[in-house]
Formats: sequence, structure tokens, C-alpha cells
Amino acid sequence: WRRAVASQMKPACFDETSIHLRSTQTTNDGRQQDFHAKGRVMTFNGWMALGADNKQSQQLPSLSSGAVITSSDTVVKAKRTQPPKRYTEATLVKKLEDSEIGRPSTYASIMETLTSRHYVREHKEGKGKQVYLAPTPLGEKIIAALAGGFSFADYEFTRQVEAHLDKIAAGEERYIDVVARINDTLDNELGKMPTPEGVEQHECPECGKPLRLRNGKRGAFWGCTGYPDCKYTAPDDGGKPGQRAPEPKPASDKTYDCPVCSKPLRLRNGQRGAFWGCTGYPDCNYLVDDNQGVPALPDKIYPCPECSKPMRRKNGRKGPFWSCSGYPACRHAVNDLNGEPEGIKTA
Repeated sequence: WRRAVASQMKPACFDETSIHLRSTQTTNDGRQQDFHAKGRVMTFNGWMALGADNKQSQQLPSLSSGAVITSSDTVVKAKRTQPPKRYTEATLVKKLEDSEIGRPSTYASIMETLTSRHYVREHKEGKGKQVYLAPTPLGEKIIAALAGGFSFADYEFTRQVEAHLDKIAAGEERYIDVVARINDTLDNELGKMPTPEGVEQHECPECGKPLRLRNGKRGAFWGCTGYPDCKYTAPDDGGKPGQRAPEPKPASDKTYDCPVCSKPLRLRNGQRGAFWGCTGYPDCNYLVDDNQGVPALPDKIYPCPECSKPMRRKNGRKGPFWSCSGYPACRHAVNDLNGEPEGIKTA
């Protein structure tokens, strides 16, 4: 109530006074010391009449210009220059806004990139244990290598790219022209950019090209820069390539046919463990879980009512559901009803 009423009242008024003093005695190197003091006295309390603290008044003694005064006491205090506070997520977003970089829809992905690639870490400071973003050694080395010699790390370059994107959205520029210019600049500067000192390089064990830390739907992972010629990947282990899970082996030499296209199924290893996938991929993307070296093929086949391909049971955010194995060509999906697709009968 007090804040609502105070917002409708007149501001408080003060008489402000400043005093500038200069010492008559000089230091050992011949310099005079300057001293400054500020004071103010409230002349109209305005909204502060609601009971706000009025300790803001600080009256200075009455002095005249040129007066000589004697110091009654002198205290020497040693102070060190304090570094600026580290960014929090909120203050970093504010900095991006002030620098005209990014959009509200991209701020979350920016934060995700900084943390998933181990450029920053969370650091708690102060009595309230405020969470700040502290740079990691990797982040410091990356900035040291990019700053001053790589335009993509420059605020002005990013602002210009944002402006070009706005013009594309307004129909004033062509997408292909803008992207071509940016791509040429990137290729030119990447070719001249040295490897940051102290940053460990990881070679692909299959083709020898450098591995690069990437961010996927299921988290960070390392991928070969020779993609698509080389499709080697490895899990991320604290900023370094981790060990890949050993390749699974079938329980026997028996072959299993894909229920969609009748081509053989092959045992593969994924980020969530072993699975069986169709050898007809990408024309056929059928896959099924592994059950100790044997594909866990369903006992019953439920044909899709739209394309007749088998329905497949999946786990989503809201629980299990059934979708067509012909996805993305066929996007038919139904709810799970006691382990069976709702409204679909077996073949």
C-alpha cells in the first residue's frame, strides 16, 4: 500500500552542497592533496513522508570560499581496487541486451552453450551464495586465442550480423547472399587461426582428423571434423573425449528380418545402449531394442491404419505412445492403452 501511494506523490527535494579542500602542505614528491565532501539537506519530504528512512540528510559545516581550516584528526586507510563482479545469468543477459546481441529466444541456448562446452562454471559467492559464472581454463584460453584476431568474437560484427538477419526477415536482403559473405569470412579466419596455447587437441582414432566438442539433443559429445566422410563420435567426459561403449555382439549367427522392409536387422550401439536397426537405413529407419543379443521384436504386429507399416511403442515426455515406423513419411501416432495401440487391431 505504501509503495502504491508513494508512486503517486511528489519527489523529495534536497539542497546539495559540495566542499573542495586542498592541503597547504605538500607530500614528499611535492604534490598537494585534494579532498572532497558532499552533503545534502531535505527541504521537502514528498513521498518520504510515508515514513521512509530520512537518514539521507547529511549537513556540512558552514564554510566560505578561501577559508583556511585545520584538521582535527587524520586517518589513513589502505584500499585496493576491487575487480568488477562476475556475471550472473541475469546480468549477462542484460549485457547482451545493452550490446544489441542475441534475441530473447536465443538467450537460453547461449547459456546452454557456455555450460555444456565447459567455457564457464557456476561459482557461489557472498553471504547469500549468489551464483556467478566463472570462466574455466578452457574458456580463458579460447578467448585469448580469439580476441583481437577473430571477427566472430567481436561485438560489432555480431551486431552487424543481427542487423542483416533483420533485413532478411523484412525482405530487404537475400538469405543466400548474407550467409555466403559470412561463410567466406569464417573460412578465411579459421584457416589463419592458430590453435590456442595449452588447449589439448584430440585426433579421431579412425581418420586422424581433429575431434570437436558438439552439443546434441542428448547433451555434449565429440564428433569428427571429417563428417560426413567420417562419422566417428565419442561421449564427453569432463571436456575430453570419453571411452565409447564396446560394440555389442549378437547372441548367435541367426539373422532377423525387418518387419517393415524385410531387409536384415543389424545390432548397433547408441547413446542409450544397444539396439537393432534396419540395414536399409535411411530408406527404412525401423529400429527395436536389444534383448541380450536378440532383437526384442514385438509378439504382435499392429499395422498403421494410414500406411500399413508396423506401429512402434515409444516413451515420450507424457508417457508411452505408439507411432508409425514409417516416420517421417507417415506421422500417425496414437495413445498407449495397456501396452497396445489404442484403436488398432493386430494384423
